[in-house]
Amino acid sequence: MKKVLVTLVAVATLAAFAGTASAVTCTIDHKPAATLLLPYFQTSVSNTGGTIAPTPFGTGITPAPGGDTLVTVVNASAAPALAHVTVWTNRSVPVLDFNIGLTGFDVLSWSMSHVLTGDLPVNPALEGENACADSSFKRFTPNAYPTVNDPTASTNYGSPAFPQSFAAALVAELDGSDPCATGAGEANFDANGNDQLIGYVTIDMVNYCTFDNPNDPTYWEDVAAGFENLLWGDYTIQSEGTTPTFGGPLVGLEADVAELNGTNAAIDAPVRTFYARYWEFSDGSINSALTGTDNGGAGYFSTIGLFPPIFGDMREPLGVTYGARYINAAAGDSTFLRAWRASADDLADLTGADCTAVEPNVFTVIWDEDEVPSQQTGCQVSPCPPGLTFNIPYETQRESIAEFGGSSAAGAGWAYVDFGANGTVLDQAWLAYDFSVPGAFANSGIDAVSFDANNCVPADFSGAVFPAVPEVPTPANADGNTGSGF
Repeated sequence: MKKVLVTLVAVATLAAFAGTASAVTCTIDHKPAATLLLPYFQTSVSNTGGTIAPTPFGTGITPAPGGDTLVTVVNASAAPALAHVTVWTNRSVPVLDFNIGLTGFDVLSWSMSHVLTGDLPVNPALEGENACADSSFKRFTPNAYPTVNDPTASTNYGSPAFPQSFAAALVAELDGSDPCATGAGEANFDANGNDQLIGYVTIDMVNYCTFDNPNDPTYWEDVAAGFENLLWGDYTIQSEGTTPTFGGPLVGLEADVAELNGTNAAIDAPVRTFYARYWEFSDGSINSALTGTDNGGAGYFSTIGLFPPIFGDMREPLGVTYGARYINAAAGDSTFLRAWRASADDLADLTGADCTAVEPNVFTVIWDEDEVPSQQTGCQVSPCPPGLTFNIPYETQRESIAEFGGSSAAGAGWAYVDFGANGTVLDQAWLAYDFSVPGAFANSGIDAVSFDANNCVPADFSGAVFPAVPEVPTPANADGNTGSGF
């Protein structure tokens, strides 16, 4: 499909912002958003004859080959748009980023194993054109780009997009053998030439293509990230082995330009937003690198109700308290917790001290099916004393209930997990679980239930942050019953 007319951009932009009234800000729901989070991915690659490539299915290798994560992103708007994809390690180090172009109502999919070995997604709807240089995709051309090489950015990639030496560095960074991303580590391939990589991914709607990332102050200073709620998508974690195959929606983080450091928000108090840990300090002060100067988008921002100076990301945050079920009743039963977390004051520590630092322990109560609770605290010092383990030590991970709960995990039950008990006002997290019982039912992956009534002011931090008031959906009909025809 060819590109939509430039004149549709402003109309679709306004529609995207008007559409936020149908969702509840600060409560994560499945709506088009300005940022998508893939909280956890796992994939496998192989090294045969010195060539790093996706591990093929059906080769009979042990451990089971072919594990991968498939990602799909959709543009819900009629207007063409750009998105910036960042791949992060389990210590929140960005190791790869690239830009994609989406025509109106477009969809684009990719495999993480292919991306990490140099096969970046090229959108056939662009018909070979570079969306980064197309005015119908860009919202404005900045006076100053965040990175000097940004004007050369493209959405068209060669195959491969980078050499084998870079692929080897990515493997080392994502398999944990080079956790601080020095680029000089060696990948940890097993005897059969296989390796498993884990991490997480963020996908931001952007105003123009950039090589900067959300952890760079200039990403916000130069307003690379946009605020249109038009992205949605899903992911599938697949395997032909014993690891369950399951999927779910990408986590949509809507931008609210009126409440979250936008036109109506104070900038002298901590505001919980998704990316605030990179541009705001927990005492409420703004990173001094951010001046909020006009970077060439004043005309565009006025159409969406924003005026310089612009601070922050304006994306709703995630919560801190969750509940997840588990089954651990018999041999062959398996339950895993998939956890993503962002501890504001500990981000730097995770890449310091020779990469031995870990996240603070979470407060956990594990309940069995007889309603008997058992508090599980994990280690308080490093290295762990015998019999104790760190619970959820990294920014992203997948842990079995046996590893997470230890002897506290009875045959079946549920876990209450509080990521905020030992954190700061800018901490946040996401939790899900997957389980498999042979012969009983299919493998499944389920998002954990959130116990935070409002992610912007969760229970642990009540009164400690500037309250962003959630929007209330407007009923579709006069009788006040949304969906009713009477």
